[in-house]
Order: sequence, then structure tokens, then C-alpha cells
Amino acid sequence: MQHSVCSFSSLNCKYSLTALPPAPTHPARPPGGFPQPIPQPVPQPVPQPTAQQVVELIHNKVQAWEHYQKFIKAEKRLRRRRHHDNAFEFFGDLGGAPPAGPDERQGTIRRDRLQSLSQDEAPPRRRKRKRQTKLQRQSTLVRRKVESLPSFWPVFIVIVSIVQVAAMIVLLAIRGLAPIRASPESFTEEFPSLLNISTTALVTYHRSFNLWIGPTAPNLILFGAKFPPCMRSDDGIRNRNSEDNQGDLGCCQNSQWRGTTVHADCADLAHPGSNETSFQMNATCLELANFHPCCISITGQCRVMHIQECTARNGKIHLEADNCREVNCLRDVCGFNEVYVGESGGNEILPTANQFWRWILSVFIHLGVIHMIILMPVQLYVGIKIERTIGWLRIGLIYLISGVGGNLVSAIFLPYEVNAGASGAVFGMLGVLYVELFQFWQIVDRAYLELIKLTTFVVVLLILGTLPYVDNFAHIGGLIFGVVSAIIFVPYITFGKWDAFRKRILLLICFPALIILFLVGFVVFYTIRDSNFCSFCHFLNCVPYTSDLCPDEFNDPNPTVFSL
Repeated sequence: MQHSVCSFSSLNCKYSLTALPPAPTHPARPPGGFPQPIPQPVPQPVPQPTAQQVVELIHNKVQAWEHYQKFIKAEKRLRRRRHHDNAFEFFGDLGGAPPAGPDERQGTIRRDRLQSLSQDEAPPRRRKRKRQTKLQRQSTLVRRKVESLPSFWPVFIVIVSIVQVAAMIVLLAIRGLAPIRASPESFTEEFPSLLNISTTALVTYHRSFNLWIGPTAPNLILFGAKFPPCMRSDDGIRNRNSEDNQGDLGCCQNSQWRGTTVHADCADLAHPGSNETSFQMNATCLELANFHPCCISITGQCRVMHIQECTARNGKIHLEADNCREVNCLRDVCGFNEVYVGESGGNEILPTANQFWRWILSVFIHLGVIHMIILMPVQLYVGIKIERTIGWLRIGLIYLISGVGGNLVSAIFLPYEVNAGASGAVFGMLGVLYVELFQFWQIVDRAYLELIKLTTFVVVLLILGTLPYVDNFAHIGGLIFGVVSAIIFVPYITFGKWDAFRKRILLLICFPALIILFLVGFVVFYTIRDSNFCSFCHFLNCVPYTSDLCPDEFNDPNPTVFSL
């Protein structure tokens, strides 16, 4: 065949004879034949909805949207509840209360929305809404401040408690127990008489006792208990020694007795019916070996008596002396010869004590086993709880300040009482709880109820302090010093500008107030030395529920009953 080849540029065609192309090849037919094509569905016309159907569809979509909105609101409430529970766990460790909701202004809206939900859709509530109104005023920033407070190990309180228990064990092992009684026991025995050495006389005396199952008062003083005559020059003891030692010493003798005394006592000691008494001025005569000065009181009382009588009264006999002017009984009571300064005129010794370290050391010594058992649980529970939030340094400062402050108030009002123990420090830690409650008042659930419970506990302890042999002045002083020192040392968070300003002003006031309290207390104790400026204050320490309930030896420089 001829095929033409055309050129479009010249519009001419040239013919040529060429061979035909090969025929296309096809695959062999399968045995079953080729598959048949799948028939396509015939499209059907879409029915148009009626007006009634359109209205129902729109109504269903609106209803579904409303249910969706309710579901979202319920989920939000559940999330807030979970945040509330988490905050409750945190505040439970701090001893506080769980926070409430975020914004008080939305409270009414939330309650209306909750009422619109069905009983099944509303989330379960474990607390009343009124309990959550406190934290509804708080922002996320305040919560972050609370959550950022560190937690500490209770190192100080545990170590102090171990030291106090060990001190009590050592004291009991070395000195033993005093007679356990709730009232003094009197003894009447016959001893050789100083007026007539050939006869005996009946003598009535009392012994030291301890209601708290502990050592005697002299042993507690030797181990560092708070005892004002060992810490300052006491006017009552000084005046008593001056009255007892008026006149010059000389040798007094008659047919029945011979010894060193003053001229006035020489006439009183003369044997009745004997006129042969002679007195030699500025002379000593130590011939009666069995009669010597005996220290029989914790306040430094001295009497010349027989050795047998001094031993029975648990006194200390001075075999090297012949007259009470030659001994210093207060030095024997307080111990440690280097702590006092002697002021003497001739042979007279007037001690001036300055054992200031008893302010701190007495905090670590308890009066007895019962006293320690009562105070130790409160100290551990409250102290560990506070130390976990403020650390060992702050709790240590507050503990010592409260203990010393309580001892200071007690020493001013009870100048002749032997006192020891951490009662003032424990009340100081209760004062810390007051400060923490008021510092976190805005975020404490039912804060008024917490205040009532804490106040009730403190009042009950103060009422128990009105019983005899309990130092309630140390409780009151420790509570006051504890509150003031807690405002200074306990960290706080602020709830707005006004709250921050108020707390800073309070801090600036309490810091000099603490210094002034100590200055005034030490001036009254060391300089003024007058415990009778308040005629009714003794009722704060002991209330005479019965006629013979409250002892008088705590305000007497010459006590007849030696107790705690």
C-alpha cells in the first residue's frame, strides 16, 4: 500500500510504498471466559423532608446541644471537686482545713445550674457548700504559696525529748525518790537538848516530799532546777541572817552548856535555874563535839543541834564550825562553790548567788515521772506538728524563749519555789498554734470552731494549774512569750495588700515587745525583787478550794514544809 507523507510547511504530499505494521496480539481466552462487569446501582431520587420533619430535626439538635452543655458543666464540677480533695490532703498534713471554691460571686450561678440538673446527673457532694465559702475568695497564687511551704524533719523536738527522759533516768538513779505524798508528813522525836545536854526534848519537824514521783527538792536544785535564791541575792534571806546574827560572837558557858554564840543568845540558852552563865566577847569555844551548825532548809536556814537530830531531818551538819555565822547553808543547797560571791563583815557570811544558767537548764529537767508523762505527749504531738512546717531553728528559738520566759514570770511571783520542766515551753508551742490559726484564718475551714477547740484545751490546762504544786505562772508566762515569739519567727502568707501591711506592722511591733518583756522581767527579778506588788495574783497559781489546800512556803524565806 501507499502511504502519504505530508509536509505542512509546503502543503505537498509525497507518496511512498511501505510495509504494514504488525497486527496486535491478544492473550488467550480464559477457560471460564472473561468476568462480567459489576452492574452499577441506579441512583434513586432523594426524598425532600417535609416541614414537620425539619422542625423535629432542629428540635432534636437543640436538645442534644443542651445535654452536651450540661455534661460539660458536670465535668467541670467534678474537676473542681478533685482539686478540692487534693488541697484537702495537703491542708490535712498541716493541721488546717481544705480549701473551698475559686470565686464567691459565682456561687449563686452554680447553685442555680445544679438545681437544673437531674439527681442522676448531679455529682455527689460529701460536704456542704457552706464549708467551701472560705476559699472561694482565694486565687491560684495564694494556693501556690501554701503549696510551696517546705516540710522539715522533727529533729529538735525528738532530741529534746530524749534528753529530758535521759536526765530523769539519771537523776532518779543517782538521787533516788522522795516520799510520795500529796500533803506534808510531820514527825515528832526525842533528841538531845542544846539547853541541857543531860536530857532530851521532843522536836517536831517535816520532811521534803514530791507529789510527782521524783527526787527531793534539794536534789533537784543541785541538778539545775530553777530556784531564785540561787540566782540572785535574796532580801528575805539576807534580812533573816542579819536578825539571827545581831551582835558580836563570844564564848558562852554555864554548868550545862558551852559554845560560841552572841550575847543575846547566851542568856536565852542558859539552863533554867542556873545563874552561873558567863559570856566572853570575841572568843570561840568548841568543846561540845555533838552539837554543831546544821543546814535544814533549802532557803539556807541554820540551827545548832545535835548530830542525831540533824541526820533525822535530812540536814547537813558542819563539824568544822561552832556557830551558824561560820557556815553558808545556801552554798550547800545550790552547790558549785565558784558561783557565789561572799560579802562578809567580820565572821558573817552573806551569799550573793548568780547562777543564771538555771534559766535554760531547768527547761530540760522534769519534777518527776508523772510530770514528764503529762507533758511529753503534748510536747511531741504539738512540737512535731509545728516543726514540720517551720523547721528546727525556728521551733528551737520559740521553745527556749517560751521556757525561759515562763521561768522568769514564775521566779518573780514565786521567789522560793523549786521549779523545773518544759511546761512553759509547751504552752509557748500552744501559742504558736494560735498564731498559725490567725495567720491562715482565711483558708481554714470553720476557723471559729478550731479557735474554740484550742482555747478550750488551753483553759482546761490553766484550770488544772490552779491546783497546788503546779506552777501556773510558768504556764501563763510561756503562753505570752510563745505568742510574741511566734509572730516574729513563724513564716506567713499574705492575702492581699492590706493583709500584708497588717502582718508586717504586727511583726515590727512584736520584735521590740519581746525585748521589752525580757528587760522588764529581769529588772523586776534582779533589781526590784518584790513579789508582793500584786495582792491577788497568787490566786492564778493556786486557788484555795479548801482551807488547807494551798501551801505558803513558796513565798516564805523560812518554810517549815519542804516540798515542790
